[in-house]
Formats: sequence, structure tokens, C-alpha cells
Amino acid sequence: MTREGWRVRLVFAGKALVMTSLLAAAALLVVRAQRHRADRGRHLVDLANWNVIERPAWSEQGDVVAVRDASGLVGRALPLYDRSAAELVRAALEDTPRVLRVISTRRIPPDTIEVALEMRRPVAAVVVAGGAWVEVDAEGVVLGPPTVQRPVRSGVALRVVTGGAQRTPAPGRRCAPDVRAGVRLCRLLDAYRDGLGAHVLRTFDEVDVANHGGRVAPAASALLLRASPPSAGVARPTPCVVEWGRLGTSHGEPPFEDKAARLERAISVFDDFEGVARVRVAFDTLTVLPIDGPAGDWLPALANQTFGR
Repeated sequence: MTREGWRVRLVFAGKALVMTSLLAAAALLVVRAQRHRADRGRHLVDLANWNVIERPAWSEQGDVVAVRDASGLVGRALPLYDRSAAELVRAALEDTPRVLRVISTRRIPPDTIEVALEMRRPVAAVVVAGGAWVEVDAEGVVLGPPTVQRPVRSGVALRVVTGGAQRTPAPGRRCAPDVRAGVRLCRLLDAYRDGLGAHVLRTFDEVDVANHGGRVAPAASALLLRASPPSAGVARPTPCVVEWGRLGTSHGEPPFEDKAARLERAISVFDDFEGVARVRVAFDTLTVLPIDGPAGDWLPALANQTFGR
């Protein structure tokens, strides 16, 4: 199981969803129910109520609720000793957008089905029509319906991908190649130097893919980085734009690590980027372009001498 895997224990035993938040890379999923009386018979697994015993730190209660609601299992009761019961649960869970795969299922008398599963971990938020966001995983799979609030994981807002040429697909479907390229860049920046890219995340956390493949301006940067506004009605912390170039190393592009190092260097020199219009990291040397006019005149001469203009 990967770091993004879950072993979650879900117990179908009451009328309310009970959540226990234990930090774990994995947990166990168990489905349990009270015995049905009279004509409902014994050894039935009632799938109406779930109780999470363990889940990883990045997950939230809403993830479990989303899986439960999308599974179609709520309101059903399965006979435990029916060999198809566990497989029916497996198929229903694997068909939900947030579940990557079901690792195993096991029937435990008198009324329990135990399931180990791996969840899709959100890595970016794609902007959709109307200014809402949808969470996507590392493969660009949409994990749920749009939300009016920017998704936050582990206390940090997810990076944002904008400028997709196609309509965002339904939950469970993969985004178009341009958005997937933006998602991949988000993931690479988050993992840069074993987590030292957190400062880069706080500064430039929006990936614009509008010119992916040069579809708007063939000679311009395919991917742009910006600082997203922290909330509606609040100005961006800096208007500076980072020209990232292409995602891979084709057409003479430097590798990701070289570009990230140049961006990190620019952050260390210019801090809040006041007076800086653009930063280019897709060339052999870091290039910093000041804002035209007096607003950019204060930039240190060192910037022009060291980085070029």
C-alpha cells in the first residue's frame, strides 16, 4: 500500500456516523450491523451507518461521507454468509471516485465485512466555471463535485490549476492533458527537496495552463506560476508572474530541479517581489524583469548584473 493508502474501519452499527480521527498511514475498514429481528433474519450486514476508526492525517470526515454517499450501499442489508456479499461491497466501493482500489474484503461472523482500501489523495484544486474548485488526485482524476471554498489539506490550501481548455469532467473522470500537466507541476513543487518547497508553495501556488502546448502563443511559456489571492475580494500578494516554460525537458528545457532552484533563488533575493513583473526560469540563467516605470526602478543593480534582463 502507498503512503496515500487507507486502512479504514467502518462499522455499520448505529444510526449516526461516528468519526475517530487517529493519525495513521493506514487503517482498516469494517462494516458491521445489529442483527435484524423477525422476518429480516440473522447475520445481516446493514450498510446504513459507518464508523471510521483510523485514517491518515491528510483525510477528513467529508472524504468518508463522500465515499459512503457515492457507494450506493446506504440503506442496504446483505446476508453475511452469501458469498457475493463481500464482492458486492468491493464493487460498490471501487466504483466511487475517491477510492483507488479495494485491497481485500473479509467476512467476519456474525455481522461484519472487513475491507482494506486505498484512497485517492487530493493534490490540487482545479478552477471550474463560476470560480468554484474541484479536488483532483495525482492522475488528474476529479474526486468530487465543485465546492465554493478552496480545498485545504493538512492545514494548507491546495495548489490551484487554472486555464484548462476543456470543461472539467464529472467525478471519477480524468481531466484533459493540459490540466494534468498543471497537476503534475503542483505535485513536483510540493515535493521539491523533501518538503523544502513549502516556501515556494506560499509564494506561487497557482499554475496557469492556458498556453499549454503553445496553443495561444507558440513562442511564449507553456506554463505560468502566479500567487493566488488568499480569498475573494483580496488582491494577490504579488502581481509577479513566473514563466516556467514546458513541463518536461523537451526542446532544450532544463530539468525541473534546475527551474525550482532558480525560482527558490529569486524568492530569496526579492522576497515579496515588489517591483518585479516577471521571472523566467526556463533558460540557462535566471531572468528577472522589473515593472516598467518608477515602480521597478528600485530593484538592486545586482539583480540585473547577476540574473540578466
